[in-house]
Amino acid sequence: MKIALIVKQYRPAAGGVETYFRHVSEALLRAGHEVHGFLHRWDGSLHPKLQLHRVPMLHRPPLLKILSFSLFCHRMLRDQDFDIVYALTQGCPQDVHRLGGGLQRVWAKTRWTSPAVRAVMAAMRPSFLALMWLERRTLRPEQCRWVVTNSQLCRGQLLAAHPFPADRVQVIYNGVDHGRFHPGTRQHRQRIRRALGIPEDEILLLHASHNFSRKGVPVLVEALARADRRFQLLVVGRGASGRYERLARRLNVGDRLHFAGEVEDVEAYYGAADAFVLPTQYDPFANVCLEAMACGLPVVTTAANGAAEIVHAGQGGIVIQDPGNVSALSRALHELRDADRRTAMGQRALETSAGFTWESHAGELLRLFEKIVAEKRALPQIAGDGRIRTVGRMEISEAFRPQLHALGLDRFEGVMDFLDGERMKENRYRSVFRIHGAGAPALYLKRHKRRPALREFLAPFLRGALPQSSGYREWQNAHRLQALGIPTLEPVAWGERVRRLGIEQESFFLSAEIEGAERLEDFLPKRFRPPLTGTAIAEKRALIRQVASLVHSLHAARLYHRDLYLGHIFVREEGRGDFRLFLIDLQRVEQRRRLSWRWRIKDLATLNFTAPAGALTGSDRLRFFLAYLRRRRLGRGNRLIVRAVLRKTARIRSHTAVLLRRRLEESRQGLAAGHRGVR
Repeated sequence: MKIALIVKQYRPAAGGVETYFRHVSEALLRAGHEVHGFLHRWDGSLHPKLQLHRVPMLHRPPLLKILSFSLFCHRMLRDQDFDIVYALTQGCPQDVHRLGGGLQRVWAKTRWTSPAVRAVMAAMRPSFLALMWLERRTLRPEQCRWVVTNSQLCRGQLLAAHPFPADRVQVIYNGVDHGRFHPGTRQHRQRIRRALGIPEDEILLLHASHNFSRKGVPVLVEALARADRRFQLLVVGRGASGRYERLARRLNVGDRLHFAGEVEDVEAYYGAADAFVLPTQYDPFANVCLEAMACGLPVVTTAANGAAEIVHAGQGGIVIQDPGNVSALSRALHELRDADRRTAMGQRALETSAGFTWESHAGELLRLFEKIVAEKRALPQIAGDGRIRTVGRMEISEAFRPQLHALGLDRFEGVMDFLDGERMKENRYRSVFRIHGAGAPALYLKRHKRRPALREFLAPFLRGALPQSSGYREWQNAHRLQALGIPTLEPVAWGERVRRLGIEQESFFLSAEIEGAERLEDFLPKRFRPPLTGTAIAEKRALIRQVASLVHSLHAARLYHRDLYLGHIFVREEGRGDFRLFLIDLQRVEQRRRLSWRWRIKDLATLNFTAPAGALTGSDRLRFFLAYLRRRRLGRGNRLIVRAVLRKTARIRSHTAVLLRRRLEESRQGLAAGHRGVR
């Protein structure tokens, strides 16, 4: 495969993403692949077979520095043909994005717990806003096919913060260089200790990081003051140490705290230590923990560190829940006083680390890359300029891939030409087929072929975005609603072929059938036909509250449905009086930065218009409004909203009557013309 790796820069001593870039590029080259690196700057220590491309970048101001790398990199990649684009940084459309540094949104909430403080800090730092915007843009499904995270912690945070398909987020843990980090590093123990003036019988704790505050050095110094006098703390890494040394002197542990600064042979310091401690506030996966484990050291870290997953699983150390809990950290240090206990935990840590290598990491990556290349080959392609380029996108939920393959629906052209199903609806813009499951869930295939109206075509450009196909909107909204906990269609696959910036659109959306469900507008008059028993009345009121809660959740997420008819809400009775609702027709769902009452009232009026008069009374409608507004009684402002909904309902009713009369007249004229033609 021809693979592009993207990272802003490479310096051997930097650690983190840059170390990852070197190890992964070397592992992919050893596997026989053609690897290209796109960086702004690098030194001469990278593999000689790695083909390097310099990406221009503006350096001032910081805002343009952040955005310019993504822009220039996108332009360079646009003119080249790669099987896989694997980005280790935000920006530019990519096949796989590695979320190695975590989420800016999560770190901001960790760093500034108050929303007001976050807002002020964001306003004072345009570069921070740029990073947040670029992160949000990068983690859109149309910008990257898959996301690789380095821990389950990071995966969960991604899915909670962004509407990204869960089945396209894969956890691939980091590897460790066992040739550099191993128990043999203990040969450096006496040399390092003599240089620092630390006796052999003292218990040396090691901390390594380049961000002392975020990685918990203040908490560690306080815990050191409460710990046994035999404990010494050695801090390795780049950063100002003055404030922490002053804190140590104030706590009377200044003689037990040592700063070594940034070092190249960090493995020698692992060899000199008895345990590794990283009480970090936030870390998707701290590589230093895995390095320490490979050297046979027990690790003490926090649950805010993705590496805690392997520390805890292998019992190779201690995990504390709260990064700021000095008492919990001091208790963990107390457990390390016993040499036999340290040795046992260090041995388990060493055994656990043996399964984490860069070769195994690259192997998992390559299996993912091969899957993505197969997906891309299923897309429509055109030849030009001596190259074959895809002109569309397609994604399939992994759980349904075998079923789609058996039906021939795992290729774009196969889906668009498919006719072997029950035709439910068809016009010149859209067709809907029901595909029988044959031992699997039945599927609904909705295909769109259209040229959007000029106003609809231009609207996304005015918002700084490109037009989206109907198939993609349904796919995106299905995942967005699932992330919000709003029951909806189960997304199976989507695909699109968009040409001329969106003037010509072909797309499809495949979803699984909601078994045992029916439209709410049909269910209500059948289920609650008067006269009703007391039990039926209670069930109807519970269902009304459930519909109100669904609409409230939709609007609270700044989403609205342009056609929120009762026919677009499905209901399934899973037990007597136990109802489950599902929202459908998802291509009409839109999100606004601020959802005004204009759109809320339109949704509420559409629901009110389609509510069957026989099954729902005026009191039922009032109960709906009270449940939607989360009020026990209507205040003055609430009454104004209800009146606005009723006025809008009347306008919809009048407009619908006009349309029906017009269609009836057109039908009569057509029949009359037909009779004249017969004569």
